[in-house]
Amino acid sequence: MTGGWLVSYFALWLVAIAGLVIALALLRLLGELYQRIPPSGAAITSTGPDLGEIMPEVTVDSIASVGVGVHLGSTRSRYQLLMYLSPTCSTCQTLGPAIRSVAREFRSTLKVIVIGLGAEDDLAQFVKKVKLADFPVVLATSLPDGYQVESTPYAVVLSSEGSVLAKGLINRREQLVSVVNASLEQASTVDGSLQVEPDSPAKSEFPA
Repeated sequence: MTGGWLVSYFALWLVAIAGLVIALALLRLLGELYQRIPPSGAAITSTGPDLGEIMPEVTVDSIASVGVGVHLGSTRSRYQLLMYLSPTCSTCQTLGPAIRSVAREFRSTLKVIVIGLGAEDDLAQFVKKVKLADFPVVLATSLPDGYQVESTPYAVVLSSEGSVLAKGLINRREQLVSVVNASLEQASTVDGSLQVEPDSPAKSEFPA
């Protein structure tokens, strides 16, 4: 009896170890597949401004810079990337580096504006924590209904004339770049004279 029990005991351990090895191998395989599969684009939802909609011109105060007005919509030299973030959104906590990277890469074409959903004090602490305080930051509640969205993190790109070129939910840098590229392709289709090139890294107006 004792010998048979020991054999069964060691057999169960061998099965458990084999299962663990197989599970680890599968996890590694899934990781490799994830790296090879291109990330999907941002999810476009029915909420928020409609594609092609001309957004109303509005000027609101930036909570990051007292006394500095932030102008949204209207005609201007650069496109506007509106980043909707919330202090209570866990994904928003991770997007600081992606937003700064995209702002640097397309700084000659895009101006990034952070639109916060939540209380002003919480938002002020949040943008400092994720190192976005150097960008214009406005409260969503200070904007007209047409600018409101229901989910975060969310990106909206406005053309130099204030029309919505692209939008979508953002979970990582690749999705943010897909929204920016979609807006630039849309603009180049409408205006063949548009030429978009990432700016050289010689001089940056945004934080690293």
